[in-house]
Amino acid sequence: MFFPPRPEVLDRDLTWREILAALRGNVLQLLPRAAYEEEVVVLSLFGRQLFLFNDPQAIHRVLVENLDNYRRPPVTRRILRPIVGKGLLLSDGDDWRHLPLAPGLSVSPRVTVR
Repeated sequence: MFFPPRPEVLDRDLTWREILAALRGNVLQLLPRAAYEEEVVVLSLFGRQLFLFNDPQAIHRVLVENLDNYRRPPVTRRILRPIVGKGLLLSDGDDWRHLPLAPGLSVSPRVTVR
């Protein structure tokens, strides 16, 4: 079975110091092993549910077919906007639909393989 590159996955809880280091460095280190092995993972973060989708059909359902039902709560947007700006992470609805396609196109096989 193919496994794409990923950070080391720990089988233990991180200390607060390790969590802060990951937040400043590689946030992917905070993901549990299930995030790399299961098709859908539900996590709890600050009292809210966080859904991680690895299944292509689930991703298509959320990002294309049913986009309007999966908006970020206003409080999340207010907290994160000063940190991450108006990029892909906080875009949804019409904002998401109008994001430039260039980043995805620049690494597609059709563009990189000649």
